[in-house]
Amino acid sequence: MSLLRLATLILLLTFCHHAQALSVDVNEVFTQKDIGPGVEFLVDPAGELTADNVNDQPGWQVSTATALNFGFSSEVYWVRFTIRNTGTKPIDLMVESRFPFLDHLDVTLLSDHAPPQQLALGDALPLSSRPVRHSHFLVPLHAPAQSEVRLLLRVQSTSAVQIPLTLWEKTTFVERDHLRSIYYGLLYGLVLSICLYHLLIFLSVRESAFLWYALVNLSLAGTFASIHGVPSVLLGNINIGINDKILLLSMAGCATFTSLFTHEVLQMKKARPRLALALRVVVYLGILQAALSFVLPYPLLIRAMVVLVLATLAANMVAHVRRFLDGYPPARYILLAVLAAAVGVVVTLLEKLALLPSTWLTENAIQTGVIAMTLLFSFALSYRMNMDRQLRENAQAELIASQQQINENLDRMVRERTDALEQANTQLQEASNTDALTGLRNRRYFNESFELEFKRAFREKTPLSLLLLDIDHFKQINDTYGHPFGDLCLTQAAQVIRSQIRRPPDVAARYGGEEFVVLLPNTHEDGARHIAAAICESLRKTIISDDTRKVRITVSIGVVSLKPGAEDSTESLLKRADVLLYRAKENGRNRVEWDVDRQVPQG
Repeated sequence: MSLLRLATLILLLTFCHHAQALSVDVNEVFTQKDIGPGVEFLVDPAGELTADNVNDQPGWQVSTATALNFGFSSEVYWVRFTIRNTGTKPIDLMVESRFPFLDHLDVTLLSDHAPPQQLALGDALPLSSRPVRHSHFLVPLHAPAQSEVRLLLRVQSTSAVQIPLTLWEKTTFVERDHLRSIYYGLLYGLVLSICLYHLLIFLSVRESAFLWYALVNLSLAGTFASIHGVPSVLLGNINIGINDKILLLSMAGCATFTSLFTHEVLQMKKARPRLALALRVVVYLGILQAALSFVLPYPLLIRAMVVLVLATLAANMVAHVRRFLDGYPPARYILLAVLAAAVGVVVTLLEKLALLPSTWLTENAIQTGVIAMTLLFSFALSYRMNMDRQLRENAQAELIASQQQINENLDRMVRERTDALEQANTQLQEASNTDALTGLRNRRYFNESFELEFKRAFREKTPLSLLLLDIDHFKQINDTYGHPFGDLCLTQAAQVIRSQIRRPPDVAARYGGEEFVVLLPNTHEDGARHIAAAICESLRKTIISDDTRKVRITVSIGVVSLKPGAEDSTESLLKRADVLLYRAKENGRNRVEWDVDRQVPQG
């Protein structure tokens, strides 16, 4: 007997003598079995034990959990179990560890038909060290008929120590892994498609909520990929530990962009400024976490990430609940989305901290919750956009209805002024038609409006009224109190005049100096005199003060009202109003004069 076989026999006898570990029976019809309850494990705090002496150590414990989960720990853990082929045919098997963040997973295979075999796997090792190029840690083994294979695992990691083990018949593993790859492909495809779709919408409409939502989904794709170990398979030989870095960056991105999305789509800055500040703090923390992931060690950052995730959940949840209570409709769907994600994240965190058993449901809780969140976020964003569009449509409809009611026969060109360039021109025109001091229309705008309304009144045989106003003794006010106080009087007089103008077609303008003019289309003489009297009365009651001086001012008003005929003109109408204004001055001021021999008595 060779020395190698003798050593193997000694190891086997030692393992059999000291280990009453779990024994998994397989045969020709075996497909798959999760290795959890019954498996033995040993904690090696000093990390000094080896495969040669670990089986002799006291303290081996029998697990009752579905999968081994020790939470965040830097200690070394040993695991052992036996695979026994009770069938009449050899079987090719595959042992799978589904947690891709383990730094070191050393496997010792002991068999009575082959020499001991040692494999070194782990995320801290190059991808080439793995016997199978896969995102999970796979150990292939061959079990002849009526034989035993004993496995001894040494596990150490700076992240959470989870050892979810599954024993597969090789062909069954290939089939199930293919289906799992399809599921992951659909998952990544869904998330990345949503990301691309909303990114294209952002480039089209320049609405920042779409950008943040696209980046949320990109971060989710990175997080999912890290959880599934994809970066290690793609880049493991180039950058060892790339899986940990991408996980940190992606989770920081989720916290940052989710908070930005909430801030934008729920209009937090205007509605809830304090909560908006809290969300911005989370954003800054996420950016800081992402930056520190390049310089600080992973064990420290992964614990800080737990705090960041909880802070993100808390800040976003409070914001969603607050806006939901505000009655903001999109908040309902975002609240449901965050609840779904929160349940998934909390279940996953509890599972990572070994407070919940490791099952398929707990392992995939975050994916399930986040997919639900993604779909509900998308729906909420669409709802917000539809709501904004509906508000715009309602506002536009109300504006059109108002214009149609007041100006039934306005030219089609005015009703169809919606082009952006025309809007800009309209704004420029508005500024050029306004008197800088009083805020009323200026004389140029009045002249244009007067000409237009005069022609309209002539064409439609409707009355047109004109009020010409002059502040009484205004030169004396300037001389006594100074021009700044005179300007204040003009401004207050303009406000009083504006307050008496109710209809959009009516025009109040500063005609020059202390003179004002009011144009009243489609207004009979009684209506014009009523407005003139109201202006006189309001000014008599108005006290003008600059905190040191107080005065009352009055105005004299000339009123002209007629249905323009062929013999009339704007000049003649304005001249007649001026004559009536000066008649009011001559008759004692603070009064209204019109064409017939009637006048408003002084107040």
